[in-house]
Amino acid sequence: MDITRLGRAATSTLIAGALLHLAVGVAQFVNPVDPEHPGLAFTIATTTSHLLVLTGVLALAASGAAGSGRLPRIGLPLAGLGWALIAAAELTVGVDFTVAKAMFGAGDPLIGLGMTLTGVEVLRTGRWHGWRRFAPLACGLYPFAVELPAFAVFGMPNTPAITGIGLVWLTLGVALRLEVPAESPARPRAAATRGTTGADYR
Repeated sequence: MDITRLGRAATSTLIAGALLHLAVGVAQFVNPVDPEHPGLAFTIATTTSHLLVLTGVLALAASGAAGSGRLPRIGLPLAGLGWALIAAAELTVGVDFTVAKAMFGAGDPLIGLGMTLTGVEVLRTGRWHGWRRFAPLACGLYPFAVELPAFAVFGMPNTPAITGIGLVWLTLGVALRLEVPAESPARPRAAATRGTTGADYR
């Protein structure tokens, strides 16, 4: 499959997941659920949002924004593992809240560390421009700067801090949408017309 087309599809699912994450956060403000017994509808919505946002890691990898150095090779899998743990934790809450809390506690730092490493490399490569080059790093710093401190001060879970995750990852989705070209670099439009000029005839 064309890597750019795959990346753009993953970007679309990332944006959808981030919007769903925000919607769930707003719903929590309006009608809070019991953290230990959130109910089936809430569990499905949160798990789906996490899995969709997980595809943003794939989209970022496909974009090539971080290059192919050591930092993204380590960081992107760590971030992906973190999101997978968070999604699994949502499914575990109703079964064993203590185990789920441990999974949440491991997943958030993994996402933060992985995206921080990747975000640093995005800045170093200089392939993205303007505010967009800071979007991956923002996803990495958010757990350490906002989410985990909020858990430490106000307890876990903390709805405002968790809802904010949707904002930073939505920002990443918009950055990917603006930076990733519509066509694969391996098959630029010029290549499609190759052979139509006199120089190409033998």
